[in-house]
Amino acid sequence: NTHLGSYQVMDFSEIQDAGTYLIDAGGIRTHPFAIDPNVWRTTILKVLNFFYMERCGEAIPGIHGACHKDWTCVHGDKRIVINGGWHDAGDLTQGLGNTAEAAYVMFSLAEYLHSRNDDPELYNRLMEEAEWGLDWVIKTSFRDGFRNGGSISSRRTNGIIGDNDDITSKARNTPMDHFVASATEAIGYRLLKQSDPRKAALSLKMAEEDFHYAVEGMAIEEETSSKSIFRGTFDSDYIEHLAPSIGILSAVDLWKATGNTRYIDYAAEWAKIIINSQQRAIPDWEVPLAGFFYTSQQKEHILHFVHHGREHSPILALTQLCESLPDHPDWMKWYSAVTLHAQYLQNIVQYTAPYGVIPASVYSDQEYLLAPESRQESFRGQVQNGIPLGNGHYLRLFPVWMDYRGHFGTILPQGKSLASAGYLRGDLESVQIAQQQLEWVIGRNPFSQSNMWGEGYDFPPLYTVLSGDMVGGLPVGIQTRGTADVPYWPVQNSWTYKEIWSFPAISWISLMRNVAGPARVEGFAETDIEFIDNTTGKVIRVKPGLLNGRFKVMLSQGIYTIRSAGVELTKVLLPARDYQLDLRPEEALDFEIIQTTSSKGEVTIELTARGRGKHNFKMRTDNISLKKTTQEVDLKQGNTITLKWQGQISSKNTPWIAVVVPDGDLSLRKEVMGSALAN
Repeated sequence: NTHLGSYQVMDFSEIQDAGTYLIDAGGIRTHPFAIDPNVWRTTILKVLNFFYMERCGEAIPGIHGACHKDWTCVHGDKRIVINGGWHDAGDLTQGLGNTAEAAYVMFSLAEYLHSRNDDPELYNRLMEEAEWGLDWVIKTSFRDGFRNGGSISSRRTNGIIGDNDDITSKARNTPMDHFVASATEAIGYRLLKQSDPRKAALSLKMAEEDFHYAVEGMAIEEETSSKSIFRGTFDSDYIEHLAPSIGILSAVDLWKATGNTRYIDYAAEWAKIIINSQQRAIPDWEVPLAGFFYTSQQKEHILHFVHHGREHSPILALTQLCESLPDHPDWMKWYSAVTLHAQYLQNIVQYTAPYGVIPASVYSDQEYLLAPESRQESFRGQVQNGIPLGNGHYLRLFPVWMDYRGHFGTILPQGKSLASAGYLRGDLESVQIAQQQLEWVIGRNPFSQSNMWGEGYDFPPLYTVLSGDMVGGLPVGIQTRGTADVPYWPVQNSWTYKEIWSFPAISWISLMRNVAGPARVEGFAETDIEFIDNTTGKVIRVKPGLLNGRFKVMLSQGIYTIRSAGVELTKVLLPARDYQLDLRPEEALDFEIIQTTSSKGEVTIELTARGRGKHNFKMRTDNISLKKTTQEVDLKQGNTITLKWQGQISSKNTPWIAVVVPDGDLSLRKEVMGSALAN
């Protein structure tokens, strides 16, 4: 029984053996489907195929010849031929944002595969396509602060410069362009420095140049702007923290490449903008929600995305900072912001159970006044058809649309937010919800229809005016009808909802970095190890090496009880993640934490530890002051010891968060949180 109605839900999670299956229930049979730790791999190859067929400037058999040789970008008396990168949609539009971001996520997934020394075929394919995008990012800069930002085109050209079918764009100088380019160039350096040191060196040099021009441009725009700094995709406002979010990704990658701490100084300052733009206090609503973002630090307008979502940008930036700078004094502020946003998304997803698609956003009933006058009644009607939260606020399951309808470009970035947060926090639920966004796209939706062309079953023709249907292509996405807030998927093939578009494909590959493949667990043990899946009860037995006690095993995501030589611990294993465990009795440690919070703001945290030897536990906190932060124990095998921390909440209407770090090892941390208002 859910907000959407009553359902019968079938759970087949006990089936763990890889293979091809079908379900027969009441004489109704499904199509065959795969159960496998690498079940997403074929979708990655198909999406890469889509990008290959969208290449601009290269002859693609069956799609187009070498195109747009007369497409140029002008800057003063200079001109660059800008074919290359990828066409962008059902038309032939091409731009920096999507090309650079596509290359970035391809490099990111390739880096993960390379770290595992796993699947060289897929790694090489990712690198091939990513380099195609990077080459275009490098090619389209005038190297003086101006770049080609993008062009709109719906026609082929004859490739002859100087006649009347030429396409021309004008170079621009914006912080967002430079940050997007810099992030891609910086990660490109890291991935290419061994295989192509010459290109890598150029890529790093241009990453530093673009970063410089972005920072320079931010200072100029901040002086001249009377509102927020950066234009976003919200229909009538600015998003102050969007460019800084991309800037943080670039800064972290440049710091990794150069060791120059000035990049970290910039990133830490920009992170403050993100944190100050978040709703951290619990509002006085009938259904209070916190953790979402506003468009600026002034918190005048709630941040929403329509069509082209960027919700993952601030969360990805903060998680990168947490993972790269574990000892930074602002670490706990970054961590708590990520946690609050993840909790917000987990809270609102209950309204779409059992599908698990993430709702769009919280809206105010006064926001229609920001829309163009001709759209105000539609805007207001859509908001009021959402779920009432109280105090003039509503939760929309789908975005409030203007012209463009289709939500794959919003739910997939939201999924990336949750997946990134889940990786940081070791939270399986977050990653599972992220996977449900992928499942919604390829068939776990009310229409039982895959929307990736060539993947799954019953996929529809897509709106591709000039290229035709391409395996791996994704449309803008499922829409709604009129002011309603329920899924609507007409048969007719029309823009924008069925228009093929590169942004969902980019988000797809980005999410694959967090979900594609099993967990890899390595470590040491003295005797055989049992991994017991707490959901299914299945036992996987692993023998360590006779000489050194080392072991390695690939396991499906889940919560496991792990036993060896009298040692027992519980571990959450996320997909596509690596873990190091030491199960030797003299080294093993396991602990659990619980909390109680009174309405007066008094907090008690209890930690129960078991293992052997001396260990210390340090508490990192946000919105709570503790009488002491560090405690030590001397454990005897077979016994448990309980430690207690007591403290006071600083702001009673804001959730508090604590992270326990054992023996200075952040990889073993555990999290606990609470709120005075929950009591």
